Amino acid sequence: GTLNRRRIEEDALRLRARCMRTGETLAIMMIDIDFFKTINDRYGHPAGDKVLCSLAEIAQNSIRPDDYFARYGGEEFCMLLTATTEKEAFELAERLRLAFAEFTLTLGKDRINVTVSIGVADSNDIGLVFEDLVTAADQALYRAKQKGRNQVITYSSMRANDTL
Repeated sequence: GTLNRRRIEEDALRLRARCMRTGETLAIMMIDIDFFKTINDRYGHPAGDKVLCSLAEIAQNSIRPDDYFARYGGEEFCMLLTATTEKEAFELAERLRLAFAEFTLTLGKDRINVTVSIGVADSNDIGLVFEDLVTAADQALYRAKQKGRNQVITYSSMRANDTL
């Protein structure tokens, strides 16, 4: 099953120690389902639950054995990617975004298409403190939502655009 927030925070501590020892990079994705409240309001919570489970399944099938995926809260998910640069994480996030956009949930005669917004950051830019990585990826996620949703934004590109 999908990890929860407390478990991924515990795993992040172990990963931090490993990365400090090995010099590996750690990347993070914060993933949010676009207009999730509307899905719950329009189709009911069972439909929302199916969307959550579908996202989790798509994500679990997209990661490597050493990566971590967790429901972080509500309709927000967190993915920790070991030995991964921000560029590599961006490429995976984009594949994940496209895979989810192709998914359709059929409820009776209704077909629900769902998109996700994703923020990406890595330890080269932020450091290895999990809370700092989450904050950076969350800021990039917020920017993705501001810019119209259904997209991936990296923390470094967001910062670069802010300084122009």
